[in-house]
Amino acid sequence: MPTARRATLASVALDPAQDTPLYLQLFEEVRDQILDGRLKPRQRLPSTRALADDLEVSRTTTLSAYEQLMSEGYIEGRTGSGAFVAAILPEDLLLVRLPSAGDQSETPNRAATAGAGASRTQRKDRGVDVRPFDTSAQDARLFPFAEWSRLLGKTWRAPKPELLHYGELFGYPLLRRAIAEHLSELRGVDCAEQQVVITASAAQSIAVIARTLLGAGGTIHIEDPGYPTTYRALEDLGAAVSPIAVDAQGFVPPGIAARPAPQVAVVTPSRQYPLGMTMPLARRLELLKWAEDTGAWVIEDDYDSEYRYVGRPLSALMSLDRSEQVIYLGSFSKTMFKSLRLGFLILPHALIGPVEDTLQALGARASLIAQPALGEFITSGQFAAHIRRMRRVYSERQKVLQSVLDEHFGGLLEAQKQSAGMH
Repeated sequence: MPTARRATLASVALDPAQDTPLYLQLFEEVRDQILDGRLKPRQRLPSTRALADDLEVSRTTTLSAYEQLMSEGYIEGRTGSGAFVAAILPEDLLLVRLPSAGDQSETPNRAATAGAGASRTQRKDRGVDVRPFDTSAQDARLFPFAEWSRLLGKTWRAPKPELLHYGELFGYPLLRRAIAEHLSELRGVDCAEQQVVITASAAQSIAVIARTLLGAGGTIHIEDPGYPTTYRALEDLGAAVSPIAVDAQGFVPPGIAARPAPQVAVVTPSRQYPLGMTMPLARRLELLKWAEDTGAWVIEDDYDSEYRYVGRPLSALMSLDRSEQVIYLGSFSKTMFKSLRLGFLILPHALIGPVEDTLQALGARASLIAQPALGEFITSGQFAAHIRRMRRVYSERQKVLQSVLDEHFGGLLEAQKQSAGMH
């Protein structure tokens, strides 16, 4: 076995004057070097102590950066040997940022699988009932309703004239700007206010994109098993749905065929629903390359990305996409409360006009009632603070659950600790 080369990381330059923390600057620099191919698979990295000396920073900075790199799958640790660039990074997937000239795609089998069919049995509305182990049930008792009420009152005691009409088609500008800034800071998504669309729900987001992209036919691939709401939304549209069985790494990109039919894939890379796995970097790059080679679109449902208990949340799939074929989908039902009924899309630039045409035809707009307050809630930092609080709460509850399962069910079942989400 060849001796692993040690990386010097001599080209790293950190700037204390930036608003971005030093450990995050270091994380981003090393990640970029891995994706650019400057750091190769299995290449040894300097120790955190040596790197701290080289860069003249505290060891806490290098430890935090390495922890984040390791949690996202860019590097791996070996007992007694140090840190190495992850071996699962295939060289032929490191260039997925190159623009694609291909516009051919396949038409997969339209037959529904057992998993997708089974999801249709989950339609019954449970109302306000909350069952144990329901992964979609947030603890709304801990939400800062006093501050939320203040922001709503501030908006509606003397509402601005534009709030009394339909408003802009893509939503309230303050909220769209706040979402763009929030995603840039916490999810690595480089987007502008003009790319943000406010919707009434994740289901409406899926429906708008499906109508826009598949109006003339084509196939939409979904995970099997997957999120029932997605399946129902597409079923109601009459879309040609192709369920694809997930494996231990999540969604498996379909094979490439030479048929010019539009393709869309809906994936949950941060936290697969309902199985709970996180899509590793190699599979993400494989998915992006599939989209690039086929001209397909990927809808990234960033389900459960906010609640990660080790390090910062994983980088979004859209942040790795250089050919602008990923559409980002999010909502506030898990981070705030379900009755808020607000979601959002981040569009590639090429889809801004087509989505605008779809919304004009549908006459669809999300309610303006809560949008100004939510914009201020995010901009003020209260939204991020709430997520941090809930992350700590859910992490502690997970530890308690793990402990009692081990105590009372040891030998009967294996409860695997999850590094993120509500599973």
